[in-house]
Amino acid sequence: MEQIKSYIDEIGMNNLLIIGGSIIALLVIFIIYRHLNKKSMLKKANAVENKLAAARSLPLQYRLGRVQTLSKSDPLLLPEYERLSAKFSELQSKQKDVITLLMNDIDEQLYFGKMRKVKPLINEANEIITAYENDCISLLTDIEKITEVENVRRVEIIKIKERFRNAVNDYNNISAKVDEFVPQVKIILDQTQDEFLQLEECMNKQEFEEANRICLRIVSITEKIEHDIALLPSIVGLANVLFPKQYNDLIERIKFLENQGYILSKLDLEDSISAIDSSFNLIVEQVKALRLDGRDAELEELLNKVTEVSELIDVEEGAQTEYRENWNLVFSGIENVNREFNNLFARYELENMRYVIPSDINIQDMYDEFKILYNESQELAEQIELDSHSYVYIIDKCKSLVERNNAFEERIRNIYETFDGMHLQEERAIKELENINIIIVEIKSEIKNSHLPMINASYKDYIKSCYDEAANISNMINSKPIELSLLTIKVDETRDLIFKLYENVHNLIVTAQMVEEAIVFGNRYRSVFIEVNTELTKAEVLYRNGEYTKGLSTVLDIIDKIAPGEYEKIIQTKAV
Repeated sequence: MEQIKSYIDEIGMNNLLIIGGSIIALLVIFIIYRHLNKKSMLKKANAVENKLAAARSLPLQYRLGRVQTLSKSDPLLLPEYERLSAKFSELQSKQKDVITLLMNDIDEQLYFGKMRKVKPLINEANEIITAYENDCISLLTDIEKITEVENVRRVEIIKIKERFRNAVNDYNNISAKVDEFVPQVKIILDQTQDEFLQLEECMNKQEFEEANRICLRIVSITEKIEHDIALLPSIVGLANVLFPKQYNDLIERIKFLENQGYILSKLDLEDSISAIDSSFNLIVEQVKALRLDGRDAELEELLNKVTEVSELIDVEEGAQTEYRENWNLVFSGIENVNREFNNLFARYELENMRYVIPSDINIQDMYDEFKILYNESQELAEQIELDSHSYVYIIDKCKSLVERNNAFEERIRNIYETFDGMHLQEERAIKELENINIIIVEIKSEIKNSHLPMINASYKDYIKSCYDEAANISNMINSKPIELSLLTIKVDETRDLIFKLYENVHNLIVTAQMVEEAIVFGNRYRSVFIEVNTELTKAEVLYRNGEYTKGLSTVLDIIDKIAPGEYEKIIQTKAV
C-alpha cells in the first residue's frame, strides 16, 4: 500500500488522473469502434444473405418442372431438359456445399467477434454468391427460352379469343336479319365455344401439339365467320327479301295479264322462270351451307334475268296493245297502196300516150316488188288468225311492212309528181312559145316603126329563122308522144335566140336615133368649121349605109373636139 502511495507520489496525482482518463477514453473508443465495425460487418453479411436469398428465390425448380412437362409432350426437348437439370443440380450443390458452409463461417466469426476473419469471408462470399446469382439467372433465361413457347401460345390464345369475341359481336349485330335464314352460323359459333374449352384443357395439361391444332382450327373458323359476316347481310337481303319480292311480283303480273287476255305463252316464259327458280333454290342451299363466295353476283344475275323477263313481258304487253290499236291501219294502208297502183296504171297509160315516159319509171316492176310485200301481209294476217306468233314478232313484222309500204307510197307519190311535172313542162313550153311569137311581132313592129330600111333588110332572114324555130316548137308540142327533154332544150335555145335578136335590133335602132340627133346637133357648127362639115357628111353616108355605130362614133368625135362636153349635157338634160 505504501509502495503504491510512493508511486503515486512520484508520478503525481494529476498525472495519474490524466493517464487514467486517457486509458478510459481509449477503451471507450475501442469499444465504439469494435461495435461499429461489427455492425458494418453484420450489414454486409445481411446484404450477402439477401443476395443469396434473391438468387434462391428464382423459380428455377418450378420452371425446370415446366420444361420437364414440355419434354414429355415433345421428345426433342428431352436433351435440353437433361442439360438444364444437370446445371440446376450443379447450382444446388454449390449452394449447399459451398455457399451455405461459408455463410455459417461468417455467422460463427461474427458471433465470436472475430472481425478480422469476417471481412475476407464476406468478400469471398459476395464473389461466390454473385457468380451463383449470375449462373441462376443464366439458367432461368435458358429455361424461359423453352417455356416462352407456352407463354407465346397463351398470348396467341388470348388474341384468338379476342378476335373470336369480336366476330361474335359482329354477328350479334346482324343476327336478327340472318339467324332464321342461315341458322348454321349460330351452330358454328356454339361449337367453337366448345373448342375453346378443349383448348384450355389441353393448355392446362400442357398438350401443346393438340392445343396448336385446335388453335389453327379456331383461327380458320374465325376467319370464315369474319368473311361470312361481311357477306351475309347483302346476300341474305338479296336472297330473302329483294329477289323473292321481284320474283313474286313477276309471277303475279303474269297471272294478271293472262287473266286480262294477254297471250304470253308464245314467249316461252315457263322455261325461263323454271331456270330462274332452280338456280335460286341452288343458291339458297349454298347460302345456308355458308358457301357464300360468288353468291351475291349470282343473285344479281338472277335479278337481272327476272328484270329481262319482266321487260320481255313489257314489250309483249306493249306490242299486244299496239297491235290491237293499230293493226287494222297497217293492212288498210297496204290495201290503199294496192288500189293506188291500179290508179297509177291507168294514169300511166294516159301519160304514156301523151309523153315519152322516162326509162327509170317502170310501174310494172315496182308493182311486182309490191306484190311480195302484199303477199307477206296476207301471210301475216293468216298467222294472226292462227295465233301462232308472239305479238312482239307481229308488231316487228307490221312495222317492217309499214316502212316498206311507206316507201312504195313515196315512190308512187314521186311518180305522180313526175307526171304533174311533165304537164308543167308542156305548159311552160306553150307559154314560152307564146312569148316567142309576141317578141317576134315586137321586133317586126320596132323595125317597121324605125323606118330604117337597112335594118329591115339585115334582120329579115333572122326573123324568118325565128318563125321557123317557133313552128318547130309547135310541131313538137303537137306531136304525140312529146319528148319533153328535147322540147325543153329547144324552147330554151329558141327563147335565148329571140331575146338576143330583140336586144340587137333594139340597140341598133337606139344607135341610129342617136346618130340622127348627133348630126342635127352638129349642124350648128357645120358652117363655121370645114372639118365639122366633112365629118358630118361622112357620118351621114355611114348612116345611109346602115353603119350606125361607126357613124355615131364619127359625129361624137368631131363634136367633142369642137365643143367638149356640150353634147353630153344635152343628153343628160333629155334624160332628166
